[in-house]
Order: sequence, then structure tokens, then C-alpha cells
Amino acid sequence: MVRAMYLISTPTPPRSSMARRSSLSVVVFVPSARSRGFDSTNNLYNASLGICVGRHAFFGGFRYLGGMKYTPIDQNENAKKKTRQLFDYTVDLGYAIRMGVFSAYAKGSYVYTDQGAAASTMVFGGGVFLRSSEEPSATGMNFILGAKVDNLGAKVQAERQE
Repeated sequence: MVRAMYLISTPTPPRSSMARRSSLSVVVFVPSARSRGFDSTNNLYNASLGICVGRHAFFGGFRYLGGMKYTPIDQNENAKKKTRQLFDYTVDLGYAIRMGVFSAYAKGSYVYTDQGAAASTMVFGGGVFLRSSEEPSATGMNFILGAKVDNLGAKVQAERQE
């Protein structure tokens, strides 16, 4: 049960003249209650940055989930001496372009996880979109039609368990 949490989020930079050309987001989730059987809490940190230059946009991000510690138990129900810590992190990079009513993007991510045994992979994604008009209409009757693929990549590469 989470009794309290801290959430910090800033979706755009403080200067409004830059708001149309860039985006900054930082999210921190820190629960204060511990889960039963664990020695600490799991925390989430997320940061992303996007910059628009003309019709091109570049974006990147980082996510980290971790901090929870536990004592592994073997098949004979004996607690092991070494405490383990669960964590995951992801690094994202992407590019987007807008050509009139058409737009497209491509992105790639590196994912690493350690939940008793470490594993990592690279994934890719992309999409294309068609807007009803280049600018928002006065009536608000716009549509966006698109297709995307995500999380395409190789099998997860697992490291050997201790």
C-alpha cells in the first residue's frame, strides 16, 4: 500500500517563446511505504527532452525503476546471504519529420533489467501519420490517421545467473 508519494512533473520549459520548439519533462515517483518482504521501496525516475528545428524534431529520454531490495530464497526455502536489488533502465532516442499533412517518426531504445538475472535488448519503432490539415481548424473538426509499429528487436540477451 502506498501511503504517500512525491511526483514532480514539468511538461514544458519556463520560457513560453520556447514552448512551441522544445519540451522538457521530469517525473519522479517515490512511494514512502515498503512492501511486505522487501527491505526498501521501488522508485521511478523519468526524464525526456524534445527539440523542434523547422520541420524536424529530435527527442530523447531516460527511465529508471529501482531501489527495491530483497533476500532471495532457494528451492529448499533457505534465505541466501546476499541481498539483491531490482532495477530496470531504458534509454530512448528518436527523430520525427513533418511534411505538410504527412509526418513520420523513428525511435530506438536500449532496455536493461536486473531482476535476479540481468538481461538487455535493443528495440525499434516507427510510424507514419496523415492529418486532415496542416493547422488546427476553427471548428475543431480535425482527424489524424496513422499506423505505427513498436518494440521490434532481437531476443533479450540474458546474462548468467549468480
